Amino acid sequence: MLSDRDTNLTQNSNQLSTLKAEISSLTEQIVSRGRLIHEKEDRITELKDSLSTKEEQLQGVTRKLNELTESINSNKIVRNLRNDLLEQEERYRKLELELSRFKAAAQERIQQEQKLNRELRHVSTVRP
Repeated sequence: MLSDRDTNLTQNSNQLSTLKAEISSLTEQIVSRGRLIHEKEDRITELKDSLSTKEEQLQGVTRKLNELTESINSNKIVRNLRNDLLEQEERYRKLELELSRFKAAAQERIQQEQKLNRELRHVSTVRP
């Protein structure tokens, strides 16, 4: 009986050691998996933060792109208006030139008419 108890005790002790080793191994696995989960969660947080930063940068770039597009469109409008103004100035210059020629021709015609009128008056006063 004593030997049975001793054998039982040895078996129980062996089982206890085995269970302790298994518990220790499972504990290490749990701790290891906990670290992995923590690392993964940290990485997910980093990626989310990075994504937020990238989205903010993208919004900034989009805003600047819109501003540049508006600026380009404004510059096109200004350029078109300048070209229109230059064309109108050229047209105005040509009209002024034409008006000047017309005035000169009209003045010459008036002078001819006045000269003719003087000659006719002179002729009418000379004949009795």
